[in-house]
Amino acid sequence: MRARIVYWGFTMFSRLNFRSIAALCLAATLLSAPAPASAAEDPGVPVNVSLAALSELPDSAQSSAPVIASGSLPGFTDHGTGVRVFASALPSAAYLNAMQPGDSFHRWPIAHGRADRSGGFKLRADLAAVPAEYRSSDGQVDLVLVAWDGRQQGETMVSAFSSPTLERPAAVATVKPDGAQKSQPSASFGKAWETCTTTLLSRGYKNNARIGESVTPDYKQTSWLTYTASQSVSLGTAMDMSNDSVGWKAGGTISRSSGFDASFAESALNRGYRLESELGYYKDVCYIVMNGYSYYNYTKWSYIPIRLTGGYSTEGVTVFSAPYCTGALAAGTWSRYDSAGSAWNWSIGFKISNLVGFDVSSTSNWDGNNRLYYKQPVSGKYKLCGNNTYPSSASRIIGAFA
Repeated sequence: MRARIVYWGFTMFSRLNFRSIAALCLAATLLSAPAPASAAEDPGVPVNVSLAALSELPDSAQSSAPVIASGSLPGFTDHGTGVRVFASALPSAAYLNAMQPGDSFHRWPIAHGRADRSGGFKLRADLAAVPAEYRSSDGQVDLVLVAWDGRQQGETMVSAFSSPTLERPAAVATVKPDGAQKSQPSASFGKAWETCTTTLLSRGYKNNARIGESVTPDYKQTSWLTYTASQSVSLGTAMDMSNDSVGWKAGGTISRSSGFDASFAESALNRGYRLESELGYYKDVCYIVMNGYSYYNYTKWSYIPIRLTGGYSTEGVTVFSAPYCTGALAAGTWSRYDSAGSAWNWSIGFKISNLVGFDVSSTSNWDGNNRLYYKQPVSGKYKLCGNNTYPSSASRIIGAFA
C-alpha cells in the first residue's frame, strides 16, 4: 500500500515508508491553502511553481542564510514585476535509487528570489534544514531552478552543497527562456489548489559518462587515470515538453558520487575514461480537478542520472587542439591533480544519444581523488599540452613530441 503525504499544497505518492518526516508532513498539511492569487498580483507564475511556497519562504534578498545557488538569467525581461527564480529540491540519489517504476514524488520548495539589474541572481537557504529524503549524507541537494518574467519561463537543474569545496563547487547555473513552456496567470485556473507530481516511468538505462581522456604521440609515452569513491562527477540531464523525438534539450546537470574506486591500467593507447551511470525516465504533471475533471496545465518528461553503477571502461578518442605546451620533460611520471585549475569538461561527454537523440555534458574536477598520469620513458623527447591553458591547470591534456 502506498503512503500518501501532503505538504505545501502538493501530494507525494510512494511505495516507500518515510516515518522519519511524518511529523513534519502532518504539520504541513495543517497549513491553510492560500486564496487564488490574482493575475495582477502574480502575473505569469509558472504552473510548476508553488504559490504557497512563494508566500511562506522568505525572499532571498531579505534572507541571511548562505547562498546555495547563483547565476544568470539571459533572455528574460523585467515587465514591471521583476524576473524571478524559484528553487525546489529533487529527492536524494539514495531516494531515487530506492524508487521503482510507478513511484512518484513531489519536489521540496527551497528558495526564491529576483534577478538584479545585471540579470544575475543569488538564492539563499539553509540546506541543513532540508528533510533528509531530499539531502544526501554529504549535504548535497539537487535543485530544479525555474525562472520567469510574466511572459516567458525556463528551467534547469544543478546540484548544491551545504559546504562547497573545490571538489564539490558552489552551484552556478544559467536559466534561459524555453519557448515550449508557457507561463499562465495564476488566477486563470485556481493554481493555489493545484497538484504537481513527478513519476518514475522506467529505469535501468545504462550510459557511460566520460570523466577524462589521454592522448599520446607514440607507443612509448604512456598514460592512465585513477578515480576514488569520494569524487563527484557532474552529469547532464535532458528534458522535453512534448515527449517527441526532436524536442529534447539539455536540462542542466546533477552531481553523483560513486562509492567505488576505479584505477585504469597504464597504456599508450589514446583513450577516454568512462564511468557507467544509470538513468531514470520521469514524467512531471501539474493538474487541478474541477467539477470532476482533471485539467493538466504542465507536463514534462526527463532523463535524470540516478547513480554511478560501479562499472567503468575506456573508449577510443581522437587528437584535439591543445596549443599550450610545456617544454621538453625529463624522464618520469607527471600528474594532473590540482583542483585550482580548470575542471575536465566535455560538452558531449555524457552520451544519451541512443535514448533521446543528443548528448549532454559531463564534468569532473581534477584533485587527489581524480588524477591523470603521463609517463615519459626518456628525457627530452616528450612534452604535454593543454586545451585552454598550460597542462598544470588545463581542462584537457595530450602528450606530444617535444
